[in-house]
Amino acid sequence: MFVTRIKTIGLEAFKVVFDSQYDDPEFRDLPCSLEYPVSKTAFPSVWINYSDTDKIERAGVAHLETTHPTTGGLVAPYTRWRFHGSLSYTVVALSSLQRDRIFDQLLRVTAFGGQDQILGRFRRTFETNDLIAVNVQWDQAEPTGDDASPGTPWETDEIVYERTLTIDLQGEFIPDPATNTLVPLSRFQVTATPDMSIESNGGGFGIWH
Repeated sequence: MFVTRIKTIGLEAFKVVFDSQYDDPEFRDLPCSLEYPVSKTAFPSVWINYSDTDKIERAGVAHLETTHPTTGGLVAPYTRWRFHGSLSYTVVALSSLQRDRIFDQLLRVTAFGGQDQILGRFRRTFETNDLIAVNVQWDQAEPTGDDASPGTPWETDEIVYERTLTIDLQGEFIPDPATNTLVPLSRFQVTATPDMSIESNGGGFGIWH
């Protein structure tokens, strides 16, 4: 549920920057996928993966978020969950120079693009999505997996060069068990009441303990 969405956000962030208008023509419309490339025509490419780095846990003790009782109908309780993980972008290419040039562009966008209006679209894609509240550690990025291995998915002896850039992130999401989907976070607008309970701010949703 949320893993698929996190990887999709990462893909959307990549594609919104490395599009047909990217300032370096060599890297325009750079291929990126949630699956490892298996054909020669897909090289060079970037492969996205996600790994949890800590337990997935419920936000708060006995914490529930529900439709507000005064709206009528059934009260549907929801639970908010927290996660910690890392999103990785692995560059795969058939030459070390090509791999390194793409990796440099990826580092430019993820780590150095915060003050640039165009490159900043990468970060804004994470920050403005409505299904997962994502906080990314933009102040550091971890390069790993500098690798060169003979043998390709299409069964030749060519060398495949890889290098991975990993960014740490954490966030929250609210699942709907009935539909196995994520509930848009914008539907949960809460304000404190004088009796210290928390109720919805005219939006039909609230938090109750």
